[in-house]
Amino acid sequence: MLKKLFETLRERCGVTKREFTEYFNSSVSFLRARYGDEYITYDGTDAFPISDEASPCPVCEEYIDGICDNIAYLKTGNENYRVDFIAKSEYAYRTVWRMRIKNKRVKGESW
Repeated sequence: MLKKLFETLRERCGVTKREFTEYFNSSVSFLRARYGDEYITYDGTDAFPISDEASPCPVCEEYIDGICDNIAYLKTGNENYRVDFIAKSEYAYRTVWRMRIKNKRVKGESW
């Protein structure tokens, strides 16, 4: 999955392998700080940081489009990519949260 993402970004904005690794790790760090590991990875394990584009992808597939936009923003400086990253990562978080919370009940406080 990361190789495909790297190829897409190389064609879109000319990112190098070193830049891809650095920007990907930066993007995942942002997501981890914002949403927590529980909602970023499938099983909550920590396969981070990646060492190159051949590494296994440490994040849920739902976040990949947003990460792609953030890497494009970091490479080009185009603010539109940053806005898209925030919107897509918020949508991905809600999607993953819904999958995790499915069939669970929230207990209310008793008086």
